[in-house]
Formats: sequence, C-alpha cells, structure tokens
Amino acid sequence: MRRSEITLFLWWGDVLSGSPGLWLWELWGCVVWVDCGMSPVHVLLEIRDLRKSFVAPDGSRHEVVRIPEFRLEARSQMALSGESGTGKTTFLHLIAGILAPDSGSILFDGQNVALLSESERDRLRAGSIGYIFQTFNLLQGFTVLENVLLGMAFGPGADRSRAMELLTRVGLADRIHHYPRQLSTGQQQRVAVAVPIAVGDNYRGYRLVGTTTNQFEVEYSKGQRFRLQPGGRLFDDGFREAVVGSFAARKLGLTIGSEFKPYHGLNFDPKAQHEETYVVVGVLEPSNTPADRVIWIPLAGLQNMGGHDASTSTDVSAVLVRLRSPMAGQQLDMLYNRQGNRMTFAWPIAKQMADLFEKFGWFDAVLAMVAWLVALVAVGAVLASLYNSMHSRRRDLAILRALGARRRTIFAAIILESATIAAFGMGLGFLVYAMILGVAASVIRAQTGVVLDPWQPAWVWLWAPIAMVLLGALAGVLPAIKAYRTDVAGGLVPES
Repeated sequence: MRRSEITLFLWWGDVLSGSPGLWLWELWGCVVWVDCGMSPVHVLLEIRDLRKSFVAPDGSRHEVVRIPEFRLEARSQMALSGESGTGKTTFLHLIAGILAPDSGSILFDGQNVALLSESERDRLRAGSIGYIFQTFNLLQGFTVLENVLLGMAFGPGADRSRAMELLTRVGLADRIHHYPRQLSTGQQQRVAVAVPIAVGDNYRGYRLVGTTTNQFEVEYSKGQRFRLQPGGRLFDDGFREAVVGSFAARKLGLTIGSEFKPYHGLNFDPKAQHEETYVVVGVLEPSNTPADRVIWIPLAGLQNMGGHDASTSTDVSAVLVRLRSPMAGQQLDMLYNRQGNRMTFAWPIAKQMADLFEKFGWFDAVLAMVAWLVALVAVGAVLASLYNSMHSRRRDLAILRALGARRRTIFAAIILESATIAAFGMGLGFLVYAMILGVAASVIRAQTGVVLDPWQPAWVWLWAPIAMVLLGALAGVLPAIKAYRTDVAGGLVPES
C-alpha cells in the first residue's frame, strides 16, 4: 500500500458500553488502531498470511490484500494510510468480519475470525468490535437517539442513559429527536478545517488576533504554510504568549522573549493599555500575507482580556473554513445566507472576490485605456517623424535607387526602421518600469510589509512587446509608401 494524506482508525475499547473491544475508525483514506483496557503484553490482533482478491468484470482476479504478518498489542495505537483503491477498506472489513479472507488467519484476542461462520462473526462484531464508518450511514427513518440505541442493542444492550450521556458529550443533547436529514452542517461534517479568530485589541497600532494553533498548520497558498524563525515556537493555549508576524516584529522591535502589554481597540490609544503582559515565543518567517502585520495570541486570551464585556467572552469575529467539497459550500450558503440571519457565509470565494474587485474595476479599466492611448500616441509620433523626414532624405533615397536598390528594398528598410524605433522605445520603457517599480516596491515593503515582485512572470511580458513592435512597423507603412514613390531623376537634381 502506498502512503497518502488520508487515514483509517481502529480502536480497542467499547465507546458505548465501556467494556473492552476493538474500535475501527475509517476516515477518508486512512485507518488507525487504538487499543485500551488490557495488559500491555497482550496481543489483541494478530494476522498471518492474509489474502483477499476480487474478480473483475472481465473475469480476471485482482489481489487487493496480501499481508504476511501483522500484530497489534493492547494499549497501542497504529495508523495505516494509502491511496484510494489500495485495499485499506477491504483490510478493515476483513478484520471486522464483514468479509471472509481467501486464505490466512485473523486472530482477534486468540480467536481465529477467518474460521468463524457469518453469524458468529456478526455476534463477535456486535459484542467486541465497534465500527465508525467513513460516511455517516445513519438510518434515515430513526432519530439520532434511536440510531445510537439501535447500535447498542446488537451489543451489550440498549442503555438510554448511556446514549444520552454520549450525545451530550458531542453536543447533540438538544437534537436527540431529530432525524439525520435535520442535522446541521457542522454535525454533517461539511467543514474540513475551521479556524476561529477574534479581534478587538492592538499593540501600538498593530492588530492583535486571537486564534488557535491550527491557524499556522493550514496552507495560506498552494504548498505554502506558515513557518517560524529559528528558536521560536507556537504559543500555548492558557498562557499569555504571542507569535508575531515578521513585519510587525521588525517595526515594533519585538524578538523572542520580548514582553508587551496590549491596548484596547483597533486603533492605538496610549490611554487604553491593558494590564495583561504577553511574552513573544515565536516570530513568523515572511509570508507576504496580512499575517506578517499581525500579533497572534491564544483565542481565550483575547476573549477574556481585562476590560472586555464578560458576556462576549465566547464570541469570535470570524471563522476561516476549508470545505470538504463544493457541495458543502452550497449547503452552508443555504443555511446561513438564505435561511439564517445571524452569520454571513462568504461563498463562493471566486464570486465574492469578483464582486469586491468589481467595485473599483472601473479604475483598472481607465488605467488600461490610458495605457493604450499612450501607446497609440507613441505610434503616431513615430509615424509623423518618419513621414516628415522623407522630404529631407529624398536625395539619399534617390541615390540608393540609382545605385540599384529596388523599390521594395527601400519600402522594407523604412518598415524595419520604424519597427526598430518601437523596439528601442519598448526596451527603454522596460528600463524605466524596472527603476520605478524597484523604488516603489522598496517603499511599499518598508511601509506595509507587502512584497512586490516587479519581475513576476505574466503573459503581458510576451504579447506587449510583440504588439508594440507590430504597431511600430504599421506606423512605418505611410513613410515607406512615400519612399517607395520617390522620383529618382528629380531626387538627383543638385540642390541650389
């Protein structure tokens, strides 16, 4: 099996009844074993020469599981990951007794599952093996409570009080009589990652943001994650510690070990200083994102800062989410934007960003029109300059014709001259561009921390020079026609 980012879980210990047992937890592409409740030297699961294959539609047989040896001891944890189709779920089904192997042995607590009949495997699974499915697999005709009680009924017996206790622990106490289709989006696991943030304080004008450490684990750009400078670490929840963005640290002179007291409000007011003292435990590497200008502290630290309203101690300003699928976005949009009135869900991101840029898109269009106008004026200047020079160069052209130069040679020479002037102007323009953008990038980085790369590749770098050279060549057509029609005899007459 090949490695993957997705995992599958197995547990030892019956979550419902509290008695020992093997728990299998299947996530999107991975399996983990967790064992508890027996002696550490006890072998809970032992597999030898296990094989399982399936017959393809064309009649050929494909082996999906082949495990020479595998052991899981009591009080141990194990994770198995692999790409889709490599046999993880089949392996899980074999251990649980849902499938029978082609050959080999599966010793669960000393009992060979492979030799049991189907009904015996069902009883073993009901009494000793718990199964958390990859998808919800809830029975739609039963309520939340009834789904839990039904699962317990096949094992040690339905225990309503225990079921209520478990549902309360996962925040479903007020939804025990709901049917699966009535569960909220969070309960349906539509969000893969959620990062809460809270704002409301600053330090000398730089925003303090309360969050959790998973903020630094997600990718802020494809393949890019936040990294700490050497010697630093992330803050610990429950302590007055801070992680500082690179630009804020440089401007404020904060380093690892520095201490500071925040100020209330989003704008700096020297009279609104808090009593709490925070210690800098980490400084982020530059990311060229707004995070460079932020001072990050634990979420609870900002929520419970002195002077804040106690009734808002559990509030957050926003939650950054990464969805499991586009369908999840549609469901959240329906729940919060079209049915609810307490929160707003910014989705789809592409549309939201398009709406934002549309508000000042007219300015971008005006700049583009000005750029094209400048280009056309430059082409007109080249045309006028060459056309007016044809009279003073009339004798030179006549001499060339007298020496044997063809009309088309003269025509092509004028076109080439015009294109060369345009190319030279284009090169000079790029030189000026580099100088202006270089200075502007330095000033912007010093003032805001945002890094501008004047040489970032873009298609305009390819088509703009070609377009300008072609326009320059086009500007030389009229002067070239005038040179083409030069009277050789009249041009050779000596000037008085």
